[in-house]
Amino acid sequence: KGKEILEKSDDYDLLFLTYDDIDKVESIVNDVQKYFNNQVTILNSLEIIKSLTKFIIGISTFISSIAIFSLIVGSIGIIITIYTSVVERTREIGIIKALGGTNRVILGMFLTESVFLGIIGAMLGIVFGFLGSHVLLSGFLYFLNLPLDIYPVFNIVEISKIGIVVIVLSIFSGLYPAYKGSKISPVNALSKYS
Repeated sequence: KGKEILEKSDDYDLLFLTYDDIDKVESIVNDVQKYFNNQVTILNSLEIIKSLTKFIIGISTFISSIAIFSLIVGSIGIIITIYTSVVERTREIGIIKALGGTNRVILGMFLTESVFLGIIGAMLGIVFGFLGSHVLLSGFLYFLNLPLDIYPVFNIVEISKIGIVVIVLSIFSGLYPAYKGSKISPVNALSKYS
């Protein structure tokens, strides 16, 4: 009936084969190749899945490398920011120490700053990642002219892990400049600005 409607002869451009047992795919492909003397192109769903998996792994690796690079850049930014803060607030450190503040108080003050910087950076990253994924996916579907409703998936557990990593990294990044700030002598700090 289909041949009559489409006015087709006995030639076929495309043939779909379905199978119930995934283990028989290779033998079916070999049988079809033998039957047509290797003069046909066979798209095997398993091969397509393997190709898609390789593509997704490649994309994931690329995105992971960008994320690692971003974390390194963010850590360097926190180190520079906290070190600059220590230098600019040397007089304040001297006053706090002269009033009885300990090294631990100064250390805690600058570590708290570095953690806040990390949390703000992580929150901005999550917000921009959320918005950017929607924009990129919408643009991708629009330019390919695909009538699909696909939405990015966000895993709360993974986002929480990222938050924890950012906080720990912020603490480590701020540790050295905060330690240097806590070791400033109150006499030197105050005499520097007198």
